Amino acid sequence: MLVADDHPVVRSHLCTMLSACADIAVVCEAGDGTEAVAGWRAHRPDVGLIDLGMPGRGGCSRPGSSASETFALRSLVKHWLVRFAQQQQANAELANLRSLPITS
Repeated sequence: MLVADDHPVVRSHLCTMLSACADIAVVCEAGDGTEAVAGWRAHRPDVGLIDLGMPGRGGCSRPGSSASETFALRSLVKHWLVRFAQQQQANAELANLRSLPITS
């Protein structure tokens, strides 16, 4: 697995959590899009956890620079996962507010 995020603390924690899983091996870390492309080319991981908002070729860029290069990396895009988690938290907070008694 390739883990790409421009925030070192986030990247480190993601790698630690993923490495704790017996069936996941983090083979490459990247701090920006350019490093992610280089890591993908060097290691050819099966899966990538990629931040969309990284500097230096954002996560949406195609890793291969030429049309002949095949992009086989399946990406779990962290940005979408974070937004989903934020929405879930907002929904939980709203449900909590709705359960509070109304007082005058």
